[in-house]
Amino acid sequence: MSNYAGPTCKTEYDGCMKSWRKKNSTSGLIVCRTAEMVRSQGAALMRILIIGAAGLLFLTGNAQAQDVRASYTVAYCPDLKQIVTLALTKERFATIAGQPREGNFLDTTRPLTGWKDCSVYGRRTYSCDFRSFGSAEEAAKVQASIVDDIKTCLGEGWEEDADRSSATYAVVRSSRVPVSMTVGTNADGPNDHVVRLTLFLRTAR
Repeated sequence: MSNYAGPTCKTEYDGCMKSWRKKNSTSGLIVCRTAEMVRSQGAALMRILIIGAAGLLFLTGNAQAQDVRASYTVAYCPDLKQIVTLALTKERFATIAGQPREGNFLDTTRPLTGWKDCSVYGRRTYSCDFRSFGSAEEAAKVQASIVDDIKTCLGEGWEEDADRSSATYAVVRSSRVPVSMTVGTNADGPNDHVVRLTLFLRTAR
């Protein structure tokens, strides 16, 4: 294949045109003119190809990142889905209530995987602590990540209520079922900041 880029291109093009004139070939004229177009506009065409390839790579990478995020689920996702389901049953959280604690709190037989100190309050409220952090800033970063994980886990219909949320406190609610939850940071000491999830039924029934 001829290389139509560089100093030799013009010579090849002139030779091509001379050959076409001798043979009086229409197809030969097309070949010659196509070759000259590639020679004269090769740099511009190359730039177009590079930009197009870069754009394609960006779109492909972005789509792959979205696919990974969509398929990603945290370890406690199946547990959280079951808690939401139980909140909508007639028995509420009575079926996962354990030994009594102080006040009206009870242990639960269904903690979230990777969380601690999970409990139920009455039949309508469920809470868990994720873990403690040494600073409020670190706890806030983890809290924001947990909110994203919860929305990904529970899927369509679950959104953060921006009007009721802050930098350290988020309200996540479903538009399809009467269940909401809060994810916030609580200071149990100067260097002890915990991320706490509380899930509750919005209806009074």
